[in-house]
Amino acid sequence: SVFSAAAGTVLGAVFPQHANKFDEMAQEAADSRLYGAIHYRSDVEVGNELGKQVGAQVLNWWGQDE
Repeated sequence: SVFSAAAGTVLGAVFPQHANKFDEMAQEAADSRLYGAIHYRSDVEVGNELGKQVGAQVLNWWGQDE
């Protein structure tokens, strides 16, 4: 969930016209872990939030001048 949400956040910023699709795909990947009995719902929810925070940090870092 963390990786998918982070990737979806970054890709959504790079390709804003497809941001909703990336969010949907990240959620689908997270849900597949739930349905596969690999994670609990709370894992998926917290993982999505953490992933969005990681993605935001990457975008913040990326936008800084060197």
